[in-house]
Amino acid sequence: MKLMLIVYFCSKGVVYKEFVPTGQTVNAAFYVELLERLKTRVARVRPEIANTWVHHHDNALSHALLLVREFLEKQTVATLPQPP
Repeated sequence: MKLMLIVYFCSKGVVYKEFVPTGQTVNAAFYVELLERLKTRVARVRPEIANTWVHHHDNALSHALLLVREFLEKQTVATLPQPP
């Protein structure tokens, strides 16, 4: 059995962590829902960076799809791209 743990952190430590449910595919829709939960969590536990944090993700297909890019743009979340 495989388990996937997604962890987001800042210089002060872990901000958000979540296990991906067994059988769940990390597609664009799931990733956007995760980013919504992350954004809410950042605002709650790190309010000082709530409007200035930068998201870094890799080149996984689900991270680069239009749905995700549109969400990040609409929410004005800056991204730091992973080099190819």
